[in-house]
Amino acid sequence: MDEDDALDEQTWFADQDGDGFGDAGVTEEACDPPQDFVANADDCDPTDAAQYPGADETCNGEDDDCDGDVDEDAIDDQPWFIDNDGDGYGDSTVIEFACDQPPSFVDNDEDCDDSDPDVNPAAEEVCNGIDDDCDHATDELVDGDGDTYSICDGDCDDADVDVNPDAEEVCDGIDNDCDPATDEELDGDGDGFSLCQDDCDDAEAAMFPGNPEVCDLLDNDCDGIVPDDEIDDDGDGMTECEGDCDDDDVLTYDGAPEQCDQIDNDCDGVVDNGADEDLDADGYNACQGDCDNNDPNVFPGATEICDGKDGDCDGNLPTDEADDDGDGWMVCDLDCDDTDADLNLDDLDGDLWTTCDG
Repeated sequence: MDEDDALDEQTWFADQDGDGFGDAGVTEEACDPPQDFVANADDCDPTDAAQYPGADETCNGEDDDCDGDVDEDAIDDQPWFIDNDGDGYGDSTVIEFACDQPPSFVDNDEDCDDSDPDVNPAAEEVCNGIDDDCDHATDELVDGDGDTYSICDGDCDDADVDVNPDAEEVCDGIDNDCDPATDEELDGDGDGFSLCQDDCDDAEAAMFPGNPEVCDLLDNDCDGIVPDDEIDDDGDGMTECEGDCDDDDVLTYDGAPEQCDQIDNDCDGVVDNGADEDLDADGYNACQGDCDNNDPNVFPGATEICDGKDGDCDGNLPTDEADDDGDGWMVCDLDCDDTDADLNLDDLDGDLWTTCDG
């Protein structure tokens, strides 16, 4: 049996937490290790069995492995990513593992350009050719409302299909055609009224609400009605407001030839004036059947000549006096082809040859 004061006894250190490492502050001298004592004094916390040399470091604010450092290389630390531009989103290529967030680092690697604070997943996409919101697409090229125009194509409201550069401007207080102006408020013809002010033709200055009607075949006052006296009902080329005194008779209008019909054809207030006179001294007046009382070569029974007129007043124009191709030459003029305007007797180059000569 060893005596208590044996010369070769050694110092033993209390292992209160049973982790195999002793407390330098609690010792006992003996030849053999007393119960719950060990030969080392390396435990940095003799009351915590999880703290001892070689223990796994965890994120708990303690020196688990008793190396004098706290939470270094912890098994449960997390990755942190550098945020160079300070936008709250990190760069996946620069990583630091730590229990606590290091300065200028964040807990995500979602920044697609860590040199530009305006580029990150929370950024608004703008027309700059850059993927501003880091969704791997330049969203500004997307047509949000399906009207075939994107923001970068000039769509000033990509959430409204009725608003785009090709839309028609309507009276709704919106810039429909993205020009940028609410064109419905503009006066296109300078008459003091816009389309939204009931201008029925904003390209015609003579048409606007309240404008007095004049003889121009237009709805000047924009009431939706062209006055009857501005309409040529009989198709004689003249309206009532222009001097047609009977707009139901194609033979009656201001300056018309007077007929022998008890009607004031020329609208001068006198009936058949001159109709019973032989104005052209050809032996016939209008009442005797002269169909042109101003041409002495035209009267009933006259011999037809090549003049394009009904010379004998029989109501028929001779076929050879028609100019069917509109080239100014009739068959009776020796037009070689009255169905082709390019073939006629014009000598355009003065060489004494015409297209009829070949």
